[in-house]
Amino acid sequence: MQQPVFNSMKLASMIGMTMAGLLISYLNGWPLAAGFSIGLIYTVMVAFRGAIPWREIGKGMREGAWHTKEVMMILLFVGLLIPAWTGSGTIPYLIQQCLAWLPPSYFLVFCFVSSSIVAMILGTSTGTLSALGIPLVGAAAALDVPLAMCAGALVSGAFVGDRTSPVSSAARLTASSAGNVPEVHRKAIRGTTLAAITLTVTFFLILDLRHAWGANGIPMPEYLGLFDLHISLALPAMILVTAMLLKWPLIWTFGISIATSMVLGSIWQGVTLMEWSTSLLTGWDQGGYAALHTKGLLDMLDLICLIGLAGALIGVLERANAIEPWIQRMMGGRTSMLVATMKLFGFGVLLGMISCTQTLPLMVSGKTVRPVWIQRFASADLSRVVSDTALVTAGLIPWNMLALLCATILDVPVTAYVPYAIFLWCLPLCTLWVSMRRDRSSQKAQPSIPANLSS
Repeated sequence: MQQPVFNSMKLASMIGMTMAGLLISYLNGWPLAAGFSIGLIYTVMVAFRGAIPWREIGKGMREGAWHTKEVMMILLFVGLLIPAWTGSGTIPYLIQQCLAWLPPSYFLVFCFVSSSIVAMILGTSTGTLSALGIPLVGAAAALDVPLAMCAGALVSGAFVGDRTSPVSSAARLTASSAGNVPEVHRKAIRGTTLAAITLTVTFFLILDLRHAWGANGIPMPEYLGLFDLHISLALPAMILVTAMLLKWPLIWTFGISIATSMVLGSIWQGVTLMEWSTSLLTGWDQGGYAALHTKGLLDMLDLICLIGLAGALIGVLERANAIEPWIQRMMGGRTSMLVATMKLFGFGVLLGMISCTQTLPLMVSGKTVRPVWIQRFASADLSRVVSDTALVTAGLIPWNMLALLCATILDVPVTAYVPYAIFLWCLPLCTLWVSMRRDRSSQKAQPSIPANLSS
């Protein structure tokens, strides 16, 4: 194995510069890619001075950026999908149907439960929020439900499927990284999942009972009158869900849904080709209603650049072997499962903040830690800890690409929905409690030493 070129000081400097650049950019509304590039440039220079050739560094950057292509494609298509669904009348039609059929008194509980069910079926948080979240956010605005609460419930439900569904790629990656088959992984996370779901439902039920949404009736938004609403407008959403269930390639899944929306919008709403070209690029902004204003393709460019740069940074770190020696030293020593869980929790959050991804923390937390972990604990517990920490905390980091993707789809800032994403907060606490119970059980199981032998 190649010797690491990042000592503790250089690794700390890289972490500090990357996080400082991201935080300053985020707080000032600057492009996140600009702030992130500071840490990337520093990392590249350290790698080069550590005798890694430019060719190897460039190859690592290309491969790392290429591995993020799926996320970049999703962002690109979301930038086209939302204005297409709005302009065609699909989103207004779905909002109308939600207001007509959903139970307003238990709106937040309905958002969480329905999002959980759809996410378990689709196995993807982004697909769930695209198909279900967008119209429910519109319904929340009509019911005067704070959008941050609605988004927190939807994101919480989306992550139920993202970490638990048998068809979730994140769940499969977590299981394989920890060295477990999917059946062992699902059994390992069952207890904390049920506990977190119970706590989350209780939290949103209390909010629903305190606020009594829709007590004065369910008002239909005025902007619905701008559209000629018809049952056929549900077709783009049905196509998206069906294509995801059938595991079609992204380009067909989103492309057919977007194309269908444009055809229906031209038929039912009279949208011209020029209007489509403008709205797809800059967002739909018709009728003077703020609720109808959406982002477009150009609004996604900063996030797409950030994701590409994050992939490039990961590629350089892998070439420089910068992370594995550090994490193995951190996990060394004979500690309790609770202490090991806390270390792994902190490491997953830190890596999610630096890499801006969900994938790298899952892979590194599993594969790198596993040789040290299984010397003392079961690999099933490693699955549980990684799934309950690194997998879900990505949705709480304001500049992590998964959190940004959720915020972009729902058009609610990450910092606004984070306090209400209760499922994501409950899981780390639940898994810490389980690890503490494991320690107590193991201490009770150890045979006591007779007093005459202990001396």
